[in-house]
Amino acid sequence: MDLKNEEIKILVVDDDKIALKIIKRCLTQFGYTDIICADNGKAALDELNNQNFSLLLCDVLMPDIDGFKILQHVREDLNLPGLPVIMISATEDLGTVYKCIQAGADDYLVKPINKAMLKNLWSSVWRKKHEKRVIDELNEEKVISTKKDEELDLLNEKLADLSSKVEEAVSTPVAVITRTIGDLLNTENLTEEVKTALKTVIKSLASSNLYKPVFNDLISKKEQEIDPMIKQWLRSEYDIALTDSGSNNENNEDVENNNSDVDDDSDDNNNNNYENDDNSENTLAIKNTFSFLSSL
Repeated sequence: MDLKNEEIKILVVDDDKIALKIIKRCLTQFGYTDIICADNGKAALDELNNQNFSLLLCDVLMPDIDGFKILQHVREDLNLPGLPVIMISATEDLGTVYKCIQAGADDYLVKPINKAMLKNLWSSVWRKKHEKRVIDELNEEKVISTKKDEELDLLNEKLADLSSKVEEAVSTPVAVITRTIGDLLNTENLTEEVKTALKTVIKSLASSNLYKPVFNDLISKKEQEIDPMIKQWLRSEYDIALTDSGSNNENNEDVENNNSDVDDDSDDNNNNNYENDDNSENTLAIKNTFSFLSSL
């Protein structure tokens, strides 16, 4: 609030009446005309409760109600929001100064007060209030930004945890199936029925968008998690399954193109039957294969 000196209403509080007169006279010389004086704490509180002031100059050391209590009253009174308070005292004790600033004082002046300090009293106070408000706003933005960063980090942690669980949920059954296949291939006198079942499992894994990347990664690792001979067999059968899958996709496209000239009802029925048969056949093959492997 940029006010002229004559528009500023000041309350000066000091139990030393001579000091009161000197301060008031100096302020008057610099154009401050609306000045109220109180020579004790009680009178000061009465004035604060009955009038609106632009600025409070308050002595620290006074009998009964001292400057600290008045400062505390001002900062706790909701009817005195942001009232600038300058504490004045003859002591230069840093502990006293620190206590005043911590309690909410805007400034601290040592007696005898320099006249030059009183000349630009309001502009100095207003500048410090403005700087404090800017700092508070920056700190608030920093707190909000930090909170958002923490929330983002938490979300990333949850996402990483979820991804890990999904990867584990997908990779675990594939690893189990691969080990089971390896154990069966190491079995002597392996029957053609079992070989066919194993190839069906490989074909199912190769045709699954969920399991195919994991299985491909598993058999492509350089680490010797799987016996080289078994890995070679898996790789070979996997490539065959991929080739068959590509051929089936091309055949599916050819079937759809050939049926394009048939009437709509017939076309829908043919496609539905084809898809149902294909899905049923694939699902049944997987179920039978895993049932077979489970019984071994």
